[in-house]
Amino acid sequence: MWTLNKLADYSGGKLINGYGEIEVKGFSIDSRMVKDGDLFIALKGERTDGHYFLKDALKKGASACLVENEKYNQEDLETGQAIIEVNNSLEALKMIAMKHREQYNVKVIGITGSVGKTTTKDMVAEVLRQNYKVLKTEGNLNTGIGLPLTLLNLNELHEVIVLEMGMRQMGEIAELCRIARPDIGIITNVAESHLENLKTIENIAKAKGELLEGLANDGVAIINGDDERVVRLQSKAPNRVVSYGTGVDANLVIKDIKPRQERIECLLEHRPKGEENEKVKMSLNFPGKHNLMNAMAALLAGVELNVSLTKGVENLKNFYPTDMRNQIFTGKKDITVINDTYNANVKSTKAALDILSDVATNRKVAILGDMYELGDYTDDAHLEVGEYVASKEVEVIIAVGDKAKLIKDGALNAGLNNDNVLFYNNKEELIKQIQGILKPGDTILVKGSRGMALEDVVYAIIDEEG
Repeated sequence: MWTLNKLADYSGGKLINGYGEIEVKGFSIDSRMVKDGDLFIALKGERTDGHYFLKDALKKGASACLVENEKYNQEDLETGQAIIEVNNSLEALKMIAMKHREQYNVKVIGITGSVGKTTTKDMVAEVLRQNYKVLKTEGNLNTGIGLPLTLLNLNELHEVIVLEMGMRQMGEIAELCRIARPDIGIITNVAESHLENLKTIENIAKAKGELLEGLANDGVAIINGDDERVVRLQSKAPNRVVSYGTGVDANLVIKDIKPRQERIECLLEHRPKGEENEKVKMSLNFPGKHNLMNAMAALLAGVELNVSLTKGVENLKNFYPTDMRNQIFTGKKDITVINDTYNANVKSTKAALDILSDVATNRKVAILGDMYELGDYTDDAHLEVGEYVASKEVEVIIAVGDKAKLIKDGALNAGLNNDNVLFYNNKEELIKQIQGILKPGDTILVKGSRGMALEDVVYAIIDEEG
């Protein structure tokens, strides 16, 4: 439990009205989600301002509201209602979370990367959960708002925190590290994402490298040894660096990769410094060579916390990715759908197309939507995906969305037959016609950026097929 006096002190704010010993049970930034005893933190967002919803939060049972000076009307509140006034609500949230984290002796693992950070985060938690009480990032709470809210769930039972760290601008990961103080940092890769803000892939790499710079002095960096841009970041780490990949210099090496339908197998060779090498076979219950790389990062995190490689591999046997990430469904007409609609950039789309090739036994169909936040690289990115999908011998390509027309152009430029490349302005048009396009035995990949919400296409296929 927190008291209002403690929260006012942590946030650098001032308690207005109410009793300082009033207890707070939790925190909320959405008045619709407030629970009894919560502190409602009024944040100003892009679309609305939490200060407009103070009455709603209090009616829902909030113990108090944290507000910015002069952004609320005292007359609109009941007499004596507990209020904490601060200069900046977001900074106050961060300060409360940072002070709270300092009260606990826990290991913190920070994870970033252009592709795969969510799956890697979930895999790390799975590797560790039988040995430790683990707190992890839920959903997409990987920002300057979400990460503090995750830290505020920390209690005396937790031993390890696994935090996903996202970013759109330079300096954001550095700020997350300031709040969380990670002991272990994992960088999965660097690819073309968020170019709209960061402009160049070199800037993306620099922004990801802030995780290594933000590690504790005795912290450990775990890096993808197959990604040259990530390897070049290792000099930013304050202490030890361990790597994973296909190269002979990696500490954890992957060999003998064997794609199977709906799963993938490999051999791992662990090469700890000064110790005897160890070989372990690994099988994941979902496809994708890139997921083997995510698994290796998770396994090395486990090794750093004294979970053996063998035990870590065993813990991953029953692991499945989060919704809309490489989910595989089979319909009544023997139609297989790969739902990978959570998000998309060039690297993740190519990886998804590789899965389509590995999984399919008959005709391959790729439904590909717009990829967002690519800045000046947008047109070239969609053309590149079109050329790549043509190289994978995909029989039917369906491009959906304004920019996705360039996927069609790229596929046609690569020599694909015009009859095999379809284009729809939006998903609604496609949904109306999708059943007339599909055939029994097809394997269908559906992939696009979050804003496209192409899971609606998946549901249209599955609902029809049962």
